[in-house]
Amino acid sequence: MLQRSKSWLAVALMAAAAAAATAQTPMPASGEASAQASEQRANPREADRRAERRAERHAKRMADLKQRLQITSAQEGAWNQFVSAMQPPARRSPALTATRSSA
Repeated sequence: MLQRSKSWLAVALMAAAAAAATAQTPMPASGEASAQASEQRANPREADRRAERRAERHAKRMADLKQRLQITSAQEGAWNQFVSAMQPPARRSPALTATRSSA
């Protein structure tokens, strides 16, 4: 009986600790991530330019990889599926984010 009580106490303590851990508020973003977020809000054009440069760099890397792998015409369909899967996720425009946060 005493062993069972200890087991239940241990389970209850772990459940309480898990509930407390999930109830905490997340830490504010720090470092580079918060700097980029504040810069995007302050200067959406610069954020758009950076996004364009990233997209161009990604396209160039994919073209270089395709050439190094020597993709044949028979492999083209699989390659196109790979490239579309590797596309970075679409970003929200700063204007859209500002509109949603004010609503």
